[in-house]
Amino acid sequence: MNREIARFWMAIVSLFCATPAFAADISLEADDGLDLIFISGEIDESDVAHFQRLAVSSSQALIVLESPGGALDPALKIGEIIRLKGFSTYVPDGTVCTSSCALIWVAGQTRYIATTASVGFHASYVLSGGRQIEKGVGNARVGRYLTLLNLPERAVIFATSAPPEEIAWINTADPSQSGISFEIFDLDNSETTSSSSSIVSANRPARLVDVFNWEQGTWKVRNFDDRDGCYMIAEFFSEGEANNYSWVGAGLRIDGSSYLAFHNQRFQAVKNDTDYKIDLAFMTGEKVDDGWGTRDFGGMVHEGGMTTLTAFLEWKDLEKDLANEELIFFSMNGEVIDVFPLKGSRRAVRELKSCVGSAGVQSSDPFAR
Repeated sequence: MNREIARFWMAIVSLFCATPAFAADISLEADDGLDLIFISGEIDESDVAHFQRLAVSSSQALIVLESPGGALDPALKIGEIIRLKGFSTYVPDGTVCTSSCALIWVAGQTRYIATTASVGFHASYVLSGGRQIEKGVGNARVGRYLTLLNLPERAVIFATSAPPEEIAWINTADPSQSGISFEIFDLDNSETTSSSSSIVSANRPARLVDVFNWEQGTWKVRNFDDRDGCYMIAEFFSEGEANNYSWVGAGLRIDGSSYLAFHNQRFQAVKNDTDYKIDLAFMTGEKVDDGWGTRDFGGMVHEGGMTTLTAFLEWKDLEKDLANEELIFFSMNGEVIDVFPLKGSRRAVRELKSCVGSAGVQSSDPFAR
């Protein structure tokens, strides 16, 4: 084992050994250009804000996991942040990551697992009279979450079929069993990559190494910092207003996962770790497409105080409306809070897909694959 791998492993061991078993501990350690964010212990609601603060400050991170699980809601929120940031996840040698922890692990842009690690799933449940009662609504939410991660139906069935008192374990010898792709990373293997940062970079496609920089009208298309996807963004300035800057944008990663986000300087009260029920609608002429309905947009406060609202959405649905509609409306509690013109968005969508590459756009037509 070389010096870099040993240092990486000792950092993991020392942090996990110092973690109390009764509470989640989330911490960050910089390692040779890569941030290691450790999550250990039982997941609860308070962990989302803590994790988000660390995630916002990092452009490239590996999430290292050891947890028996915990509450469902915070796990899904942490998972969404991981996917939006393009972070990878890792369960080290000899550690266990089950239930809600496994739902965080599966959100990784690349998922790593050691051969002696254990990752397991079971159905969502509530406690009633001391008994674990399977929760249909929870399983439905997990199914939607996994679908938005662009995982196949087989993965959804695998993750929700085991009853609460049992666990469906990932078989490291057979990645196809679960429908969830992952990479094996063994620190004791002499052929293992020589530094922790290469865990994240090893699987990046060459087509995203070069910088993509397209701009026309209000729209821009750029690579993400981690080169694992691209985003399109339209910026707007309203003269004569104190708070006059706003933007709307969409992101698409090479695995097909995507998001829609918007920002307005007036939205200073947006909070981290808060979901906002926002109605999303598109409009062309006098025709309004309000079939999107109410979506959960997560609030995020970035360095410097900029606030954004982001929803994790399916690209095959989002692409059609971004390319063909004229306006996009965001409403909350029956009141329109922002409207953005989509002039030029059709070309921006084409450039976004070009930036990501054909492998990032998953067709809904099975005969086209």
